[in-house]
Amino acid sequence: MKKQNITSIAAKNRIFNKIILTLISRENFLIMGHQNADEDCIASMVAISLLIKKLGKSVSILLTEQVNEKFLYLLNICRYNAINIIPDCRDVIDEIDAICVVDTPKPSMLQTCSGAEGLRRNPKVAVIEFDHHLAADSAYIGDEGLCLVSEASSTCELIGYLSLKMQQKRSVLELFDVDDLFTRNFVLAVLTGIVGDSKMGKFLKSRREEWFYQLFSGTFSQMLAEKTSADSKNLSSMHEVFQEITRLSKIEEHCFNYFMNYKEEKGPVVFTALPEEMTDPLPEEFDLDLFVSTARSVTDALAEESGRLGMVVYYDPPDISDLIQFRIRRSHSFRGLDLRTILDEAGIENGGGHEGAIGFRVTRKTVPDFPGYIADLCRIISSLID
Repeated sequence: MKKQNITSIAAKNRIFNKIILTLISRENFLIMGHQNADEDCIASMVAISLLIKKLGKSVSILLTEQVNEKFLYLLNICRYNAINIIPDCRDVIDEIDAICVVDTPKPSMLQTCSGAEGLRRNPKVAVIEFDHHLAADSAYIGDEGLCLVSEASSTCELIGYLSLKMQQKRSVLELFDVDDLFTRNFVLAVLTGIVGDSKMGKFLKSRREEWFYQLFSGTFSQMLAEKTSADSKNLSSMHEVFQEITRLSKIEEHCFNYFMNYKEEKGPVVFTALPEEMTDPLPEEFDLDLFVSTARSVTDALAEESGRLGMVVYYDPPDISDLIQFRIRRSHSFRGLDLRTILDEAGIENGGGHEGAIGFRVTRKTVPDFPGYIADLCRIISSLID
């Protein structure tokens, strides 16, 4: 069936709600795009992957072709967010329960493999589609009710639209311990697709596209500038913003390695627990937002390395709070423990999350012996698993 524009706001909202419900209820996602992937395709795959990772899900991007080196900064973002880049589906085929297809006019244009084709036709696997191509030979790929296919400057614009809808659902964000969907890397990915596919707004086909392009490019450009530099007035052009992002990606790598250099293992938990002197103050080159964002990524990486649980612990700077922050995540291959039981068993009141990921905090004065507290927590976790 040829793709058609969604003209009704009510119909579009129904699709948004059904897609959000699917993102919440499914656990293991495969992201697919078209052959000879361009800016919008790569950026869309990364953007939707980052959005799904915010919900604590497992995400793999299928890339069967070599990617142009100018897109490598987007793929580097995946590394620091525990998003897998895979050339085929052999290792994940038994786990996938949802597929997201982005920016692809019709099935014959997909980058795919034999395993992915079988998954796409499996009625137990939900197939979500994001696309802005409405040409005469276009054809739907996603399931009925899960196709956000509409006139837009880019597919990234549609994913940006979805994120704005999700940000309004506070109960969902609280359930998954999400403070803000709009991380610097997510905003960068969305903006890359919006400005890349339209060549900075030069190739828009209608007044509606022009209006939405101005809205989304302006909104996300401002977000990116604010999240990129404390003095965003110094960023006078998109080119300068992207230069700054390249510089910050190196700092992000340094921050990631800073955590990983101090990892330990006790029983089923691989963890990094930074004592007060290592996070008070933070290393000079790390701003707090980058540090906290990287801590989440490291927790994911440690969980997958363990095969069971990953944990990151650090002190808030004293001018922020007197709290010690804990994040624990379960490997996607491990189902042996509902992590919320850790909160009950350890008597933690200031915390929450879901069965696969929790966060909690305790005051400094309640932890006079930091290594002992970590050891006791690991013993509690081991006993619960046993």
